[in-house]
Amino acid sequence: MRVAVAWIALVVGGMLGCDEGGGNVACTAEGCNSFCQSQGLAGGTCIEDGSCACTGDWDGGGDGDGDGSLDEVGAGDADADADADADADADADADADADSGDPLEPYRQQCVDAINRYRATEGKAPYSRWREAETCTDGEARSDSETGTAHGAFGSCGEWAQNECPRWGSLEDTVTGCLAQMWAEGPGEPFSEHGHYINMSSTSYSRVVCGFYTTSGGEVWAIQNFQ
Repeated sequence: MRVAVAWIALVVGGMLGCDEGGGNVACTAEGCNSFCQSQGLAGGTCIEDGSCACTGDWDGGGDGDGDGSLDEVGAGDADADADADADADADADADADADSGDPLEPYRQQCVDAINRYRATEGKAPYSRWREAETCTDGEARSDSETGTAHGAFGSCGEWAQNECPRWGSLEDTVTGCLAQMWAEGPGEPFSEHGHYINMSSTSYSRVVCGFYTTSGGEVWAIQNFQ
């Protein structure tokens, strides 16, 4: 079963670091791993900027190979103003990208638009498209595909949180099926069961970038980075 995976760099008191009992402390491998496990996650890793990145795996549902089921997209009444803002941003992006020449452009924009449509169902402002990090995020997706490790390159583009769709069948699938399954997790705890939704619906971030890499065997690795 195809899976989606989410990481988050914990932000404490406006600073990146490990949170042990509500305090901001220097990140250590033992402290980070312990904290993440206390949150129901697989573990944690200190990354280059000193932050603690927690990780957990979730079943992608559908026709993949996990141990759970995610079949429905989150529902709610769309806020008219949020929809209007998202549509305006999409129109501006379409104009700006008309001559970009980037073969991944349609999927990048579809990805951002899809995330913002989900956010609009909760009346939340749309994420802006983090264009300058697109090439870097493509590189993260390629690196993860080569190591076979989701989030293996996490943090290298300056992101604070990350969702990933590893080994999917097509670019289109990642911006439709994978994002739908992520949002379907819905709100709640622990992060290990709701992490994708939390990253997609957060008010702590203001922008998102969607990166992709297709292997020679046709597998697609897609990353959504948040900041």
